Amino acid sequence: MMTGSVLEERLRQLCGKAGIETTYLKDGVQRPKKADLLNSELAKQSVYKAIDQKQVTAWLAIRNDAAHGHYWVIAAAIGTTGYKAAPTLRGF
Repeated sequence: MMTGSVLEERLRQLCGKAGIETTYLKDGVQRPKKADLLNSELAKQSVYKAIDQKQVTAWLAIRNDAAHGHYWVIAAAIGTTGYKAAPTLRGF
């Protein structure tokens, strides 16, 4: 969960550097954009490549599964792909 929060904050920082808005107006209230939308906009603006976007999408999915208690999905990902979030996320 902590890593997911760090990832989302990093996406917001990258958006800020690229001049991409991280909020939108709804019912007169500024609301934060979802991390997946930020990820798409960063790739669309060529801040990073499509392969990086896919990796971020995978990280966001794992974070979402953890947040909703779908631990069997995470265990399957770790068991079948050797997924190790921390080392790869450090380089992002």
